[in-house]
Parts: sequence; C-alpha cells; structure tokens
Amino acid sequence: MANGAHALVGAMGITAEFDLQLYTRRLHAQRLQYGSESFWDDVVGTHAIDHWNNVAAGVIGIYDALDEAAAVGT
Repeated sequence: MANGAHALVGAMGITAEFDLQLYTRRLHAQRLQYGSESFWDDVVGTHAIDHWNNVAAGVIGIYDALDEAAAVGT
C-alpha cells in the first residue's frame, strides 16, 4: 500500500511538506510492533485451513487466534 502511494506521488511523498511521510512512518512502526502483512497472512491462513471443516467455529475462533498471535508477537 505504501509503495503504491509513494509511486503515485513520486519523491514528494518523502518530504516533510506532505503528510504521506507521516502515514508511512506510522505504518512501518506498526509493522515492527505488530507484525508484517505476511506474518498475519500466515496466522489467518493457518487458522482457516485448520478449521476448514467447521466454518462457523473457524470464523468465531479467528479472533482468539489473532489475540494469541498478537500476544506472541509483542
């Protein structure tokens, strides 16, 4: 997401005059704190595969799996 936004505005996106650099800094800080997109893709994908036969329990249980992964990641 950030790469596309920076490609759209070019070098202007990293200067102090534009707010995009603020959002990008916040995004990178959150990635470091909570995990990257690929980390969460693995967490959600593994949970979905493990609970494929019981979709209702899998949908409800995804929040527990996310909480557990977030606790381990921090």
